[in-house]
Amino acid sequence: SSGINAEWPLRPGVQRNKLGFLLTWETVTEESVTETIDKLLSEKESIVDNMKEAVEIARNDPGAGTEVLRFYTDLLIKNGNADFLVNRIILNQSSVEIYNLDIAGLALTVIVIIILGILFSSVKCFKFCYQKILRKMKTD
Repeated sequence: SSGINAEWPLRPGVQRNKLGFLLTWETVTEESVTETIDKLLSEKESIVDNMKEAVEIARNDPGAGTEVLRFYTDLLIKNGNADFLVNRIILNQSSVEIYNLDIAGLALTVIVIIILGILFSSVKCFKFCYQKILRKMKTD
C-alpha cells in the first residue's frame, strides 16, 4: 500500500493543486518516504511552477488573505483555543531581553565614547590654535 495519501480529506489542497504530496503520520515508513521523495523529484518542475503561481495569486490578492486570517484568529481567541499563539518564551524574558536593551546600551555607550572623543579632539585643536594665535599676537 502506498504511503502517499492522495484521498485524505482534511488536506486536499496540497495534492489537488499539485503543490506536493501528503504523508500522514500513520503511513510514514521508509518505503513511503522514499516513494514520495522520488515522486516529488520526478514532478519537481511542475510543483515549482504551481507553487510560483500560487504565490503570485496570494501576492496579488488585495486583502482577502489578511481578512481570512483575522477572522480565524479572532475566532480562536474568542473560543479560548489560541494558547498556541502566546509566545511563552517572551513572557518569561526580562525587559532587557525583550527590548534588546543590552545591545542598545552597548551601542549608546559606543556612540557616547565617539562623541566625547570628537569633543575632546576639538577642544585640544581649538586650544592649540588659540595658543598659536596668542603667540603670534605677542610676537607682532
